[in-house]
Amino acid sequence: TVITHEVLPKESLYSISKQYGISLSDLKKANPELGKKSLKVGQKISVLVKSDTNSSLVAENKEVKSPKEIVVVPQNIEDKKSETEISHEVLPKETKYGIAKQYGLKVAELEKQNPNISKKLLVGYLLKIRTSK
Repeated sequence: TVITHEVLPKESLYSISKQYGISLSDLKKANPELGKKSLKVGQKISVLVKSDTNSSLVAENKEVKSPKEIVVVPQNIEDKKSETEISHEVLPKETKYGIAKQYGLKVAELEKQNPNISKKLLVGYLLKIRTSK
C-alpha cells in the first residue's frame, strides 16, 4: 500500500523509515526525486507500507497534537489512595522513557501496564497509564 506522508519538523528519511517499519532504501526507491536533496517541512513523500504492517504505524497526514488524556475515576473507593487511569496516544518522536517520566513512572512500570510495548513502541498506540494520587 502506498501512502503519502507530510514531512514534519525535525524529521529525516531515516526517522520516517523507522516510523513506518520500512528500510531506508525502500523509502528512497519510492521517492527517486529526492536524490541527495534534504527534506523540507510540509513536503509530501510516498511511503510503501507492507499490507501486513500494523495499521497503527500509518500516520498519514497526522497533525502534531497534544496527547489525549482521559481521567477515569474508579468506582471502588476502598483505599485512601485514589488511582487514576489515563489514556495516552503515542506521538512521533516519543520514547518509553519520556512517557514514563511524564506520568511519574519507571519504564518497567509502564511496560508492565502495557505489555504490548515491551519490544517496540509504535506511533498511534493507545497506552493505559495508572497512577496513584
